[in-house]
Amino acid sequence: MNVHEAEILQTLSLFNAPDSIFEIRLPKAKLNGARPSTASGYFDDLSVAAKAVATVNQKAPGVYVTLNPVNPALLARAANRVAPYAESTTADSDILCRRWLLIDADPVRPAGISSSHDEHQSALDRCGQIRSWLTEQGWPMPVYADSGNGGHLLYRIDLPNDADSKTLIQNTLAALASRFDDDAVKIDTGVFNAARISKVYGTVAAKGDPTDDRPHRVSRLLTVPEPVEIVPVDLLQELAATLPAPAVPIRPIGTAQSNSPASAKKSDFFWNVNQAALANLSAWVPVLYPDAKPYRNGYRVKSRNLHRDCEEDLSIQQDGIKDFGVHDQGDPQQGKRTPIDLVMAAHGDMPKNAAFWLCDQLSVQPKALGWKDTDSRSRKKTLEPPPKAPEGENAPVITVERGALAVMLEQAEQALIDHCPDLYQRAGMLTRTARITQELQEHGFTRPAGSLTLIPVTTDFLLWRMNQVIQWQKMTMDGPRRVDAPRSLAAMLLDLAGHWRFPYLTGVVESPTLRRDGTVLIRPGYDPASGLFLDSGGMEFDPIPDRPTKVQAERALDDLRDVIKDFPYEAPQDRAVALSGILTVAVRHRLNTAPLHAFSATRPGSGKSFQADIPALIATGRTAPAMSQATDETEEEKRLMGILLSAVPLVLIDNINRPLGSDRLCSVLTQQTYKGRVLGLNKNPELPCRLTWFATGNALTLMDDLNDRAIMGFLNPPTERPEQQVFDRDLYSWIPQQRARLASAVITVLRHYVVMNFPDPGLTPFVRFNDWSRLIRNALVYLGETDPVLTQERLRDRDPIRTGLGALLECWYDTFKNQPMLVSEVAGTETRELKAVLQEVASKDGDKINTRLLSHYLRKYTGRAENGLRLVLKGKDGHSKLALWRVETTKNFRSIKSNTANAANTAPSPLSKSENCGISGISGIKNNQVENFPAHREPENNERGEQSDSPLATRILTLLRGQPAGFDTDEITRQCGNGKGASPALVGMTLLHLAKAGDVGRVNDRWVAMP
Repeated sequence: MNVHEAEILQTLSLFNAPDSIFEIRLPKAKLNGARPSTASGYFDDLSVAAKAVATVNQKAPGVYVTLNPVNPALLARAANRVAPYAESTTADSDILCRRWLLIDADPVRPAGISSSHDEHQSALDRCGQIRSWLTEQGWPMPVYADSGNGGHLLYRIDLPNDADSKTLIQNTLAALASRFDDDAVKIDTGVFNAARISKVYGTVAAKGDPTDDRPHRVSRLLTVPEPVEIVPVDLLQELAATLPAPAVPIRPIGTAQSNSPASAKKSDFFWNVNQAALANLSAWVPVLYPDAKPYRNGYRVKSRNLHRDCEEDLSIQQDGIKDFGVHDQGDPQQGKRTPIDLVMAAHGDMPKNAAFWLCDQLSVQPKALGWKDTDSRSRKKTLEPPPKAPEGENAPVITVERGALAVMLEQAEQALIDHCPDLYQRAGMLTRTARITQELQEHGFTRPAGSLTLIPVTTDFLLWRMNQVIQWQKMTMDGPRRVDAPRSLAAMLLDLAGHWRFPYLTGVVESPTLRRDGTVLIRPGYDPASGLFLDSGGMEFDPIPDRPTKVQAERALDDLRDVIKDFPYEAPQDRAVALSGILTVAVRHRLNTAPLHAFSATRPGSGKSFQADIPALIATGRTAPAMSQATDETEEEKRLMGILLSAVPLVLIDNINRPLGSDRLCSVLTQQTYKGRVLGLNKNPELPCRLTWFATGNALTLMDDLNDRAIMGFLNPPTERPEQQVFDRDLYSWIPQQRARLASAVITVLRHYVVMNFPDPGLTPFVRFNDWSRLIRNALVYLGETDPVLTQERLRDRDPIRTGLGALLECWYDTFKNQPMLVSEVAGTETRELKAVLQEVASKDGDKINTRLLSHYLRKYTGRAENGLRLVLKGKDGHSKLALWRVETTKNFRSIKSNTANAANTAPSPLSKSENCGISGISGIKNNQVENFPAHREPENNERGEQSDSPLATRILTLLRGQPAGFDTDEITRQCGNGKGASPALVGMTLLHLAKAGDVGRVNDRWVAMP
C-alpha cells in the first residue's frame, strides 16, 4: 500500500464505521476513456473502497465521500465499485443521522481553477484562526485538513437528520461566515445539507489545468486528535445564536414594488422576503434544487432539473434570476422572477406559503420581515414570568434605566469581581485564565493539551458572564421584567482600561515559586502580594522549609542532578546550564531578565529537547511549548505576540538548522516588556516578557548580539547512535510522578540562598542579566556547581561575525598597521592572509572581492573592538573624496615582539596561486622545512595559552599532537569542525591564530603541532 492509499484508507476509516454504507463520488470523471460523467459507487468494505479510490484518483477534478452514514439499501446501486454515468446519487433523505460538521474555508478566486500558493495558505491560516477561536469557546479539537485548494475543519457531532438539525448546522456556518469572511477567504455556508460530500484526503484536487502558480495538490489530513470528541449540542446552539439578523433592505412606504410575485398581493412583507432570499442564496437554493451548481456569485440550475428539457438553464444570482443562452436578451419575464416565484413553481403552493417556506430556510421570523397577523388574539398582551435569579446565591440585581450608565458600570464591574475569579487585568487588557483541552497549534507555535493560559476577554464572553452572574431587569408598568445585559455596557466596560478595579495579574504558575521578597508562594489561587495566580491542578507539593539549611539545599540540588545524570554533557558547565534552566523556569516571574538557554550537540538524538522538557515537566507537568525557527519577520511577530499574550512559562525553539539571529528575540531577552500588535485584536499592548527561552539544534550557531544574551550547554554522546541509548527510567512519565518532590526541591535550593542573604561567590558580572546572575547563577556556584556562564567562551568562539571581524582586523593591522586606507586599496591587497579573510566577508563567489560589499561591511562594524583592535573612519581622501579607513589598537591590545629565533623567516615569501590555500593557508613550505607565518611573532605573557584554551583550538591541538605526520585542512575540519558546530571558515581562522601564536605550522601542505 503506497502512502496515498494509506491516507485514503485513514480518511475513509475516520468518517465511516466498519459496517456502515458510504458513497464515493467523482463529478466530471473520465473513466475508461468514456466522456465526462458523474461516477459513483457505494461501499461497505473500507479496504476495497481505498483501493478503488486510489485507482480512479486524478481521473476527475476531485474524489469525494459522504460524511454521514447512508441508507444500507443504496449499496445495491453499485456495490463496492465505482460506476460511470450514475443516474442517482445520495439525497438528504438517504442519510441516517448527522455525524460531521464541515467548515470549508475557500479562497476567493475565479471558478474552475486551482488556488495560488498565497490563496491556499490564506485559507489554511483562516482555518487556524477559526480553530483557535472555537477552542477558546470550549469546543474540542477538530480534524484539520488541507483540501488541496483551501482548508477544512471537521467537528464530530451527533444529531438526527431532521429539519431542526439542518437549521442548526445552517445557522452555525452562517455565524462563522459572518465572523470570519473577508475579501480573501470565504466560509462555504452551503455545506449544511445532510448528504454533503467532502474530499477524500490523499487524492489530488485538480481544478482546471495546473500552472506554476496554480498547481494541482494532494489533499491531506494535517492533524487528527486522539480521541475525536463530540461537540456538545449546546455549543452549536450558542454559536448559531450569534448569527446577526439579516440586513434586509426595507422598502420605503409609498414606493413602487417590482420584486413581488405576480400572483401575490403587493405588500412590504413579500418584497422583504424576496430581498432577504436574494441576499442569502446558499440558504435555500440547494434545498429547492439539490442539483444546482455554483456559478459566479450564485447558482445555475439545469433545464432537466426544472422539468423543462430543451429550454434554457436558469441563473440565480443576487442581482436577479434569468434564463441563460440566446434568450437572455428576450427573457419572457424580463428577469422579473423572484425567489417566491421559484418556490411556488416547484411546490405548487400559494405565495404566502412560499414566502413562509423561504423564511424557514433563512431562519427568520415572518414578523421580522413585515408579516402582520390578522388574528387579534395574537396581538393580546402576554405577561412574562417574573425574572429568575442567575445560578448561585446572592446574585446581584441591576436595573437597566436611562441616566444611570455610570452606576450600572460600577455595579456590573463589582459583581464580576465578586463572582468571576477568572477575570483579571493585564497589560491594559481584560484577560481570563483557562486551560486548553487539546493540543493547540497556531503560527508554528504548539502548546500541549492542558496548558494553563491567558485569553483576552471579548465583548461576547463578557456579555455571557454578565448574564450568568447578574440578574438584569427593566421596570415596566406591570412591574420588573427580566432582560439581557446591554451589549453596549459590556463593550464600554472593556474600554475602561486604566479605570478598572479588577485585580492585576502578573502571570500564572502551576508549581511553588518565590515572590520578589524571597518568600515562598505555595497556596493555590490569586496572590495579591505578587499578582500571580497559582493553579496547581489539585497537586499537593512536598513541604518547603521556611529556612532551609545548606545541607537541605545541597540535598535538593542533588535530587535535580539525579534527574539529568544520564545525559552526555561535554563539561561540568554544560550540566550547569541544564540546572540553570530548571531553576530559572520556576522563578522567572521574579526576575527582570534571564538569558537564552541554548543546547547544541554533535548529532541528532542526543537529548537536546529534553533540556527544555525537563524544566517544563517539573514546573507544569507537561512538555515545553515548542515552535520552529521563524522564516520571516511577520511570522515571527505573530508568534512572539501570541506567546507573550498566553503567558506561557517557557518556550522552546526546537531543531534549529541555520544560524539563529533575531532582533526581536534579543529584545524580549533583555527587556521587561515588549509592545506589538496582537492578531485579531485592535490593540497594541505592552506585554511582560516573563518567560524562559530555550533553543536547540545540532551544531547550533547564534548570531552576533544573541551570543551575549545566551548560555549554551553542549552534549557529546560517545556513541554513533545516541537515540538508541536506554535510560534507567522514562523521564516523561517519571518526572510527573515525582513532580511534587522535584518542584519543592527547586524552591528549597533558591530559598536557602535567599535566607543566607545572597552570599557573593566572587564571579565576574553578567551585566545584561544581573537579577538572574545574583540568584540563579550565584546559588548554583555557592552550592558547588560550575558556573554556567563559562559557556559564553564557546559562544564567542562559534560566533561567525566575531571570528570573521577579529581575523580581518588582525590581518589588516599586520599588513597596513595604522595607515589610513581606501576600500579599493584594501581589496587589492596581495597579502595572502588578508585576502583570504576578505574573500570570506566581501565576496559573492568566494574569489573576487566586491568593494561595495566590503564598504558595507566596514560601515556596519565601525568602532567595534575585537582582539584589542577596532576599525575607525578617518575622514575622506583629498583626491578621490572616498572614505579612508584605519585599524587602531585599544587599551586591551597586547604589544607583540618579533620572534628573534625566526627572524630570518619574517620576510614575506611569495607563493604561487596553487600554494594559496585561502584562509587556512597561513604558512609556506621551502625544502620540506616548516615555514612560519610571515608576520609570526612570539606572544607576550599568556596570549599563547589563552588562545589555546578555546574549545576548538584545544580539539585541533589534541588532534595534531596525536599524529606527528599532521593533517590537511579538510581533514581537520571534518574531525574538529563540522560535527562540533564550527564552520570551515571558523576552523581556518582558529588555525590562523594558532600559527601566529607558534602552536602549529605546515609541512608538505599538512598541519603539524609545533614542539
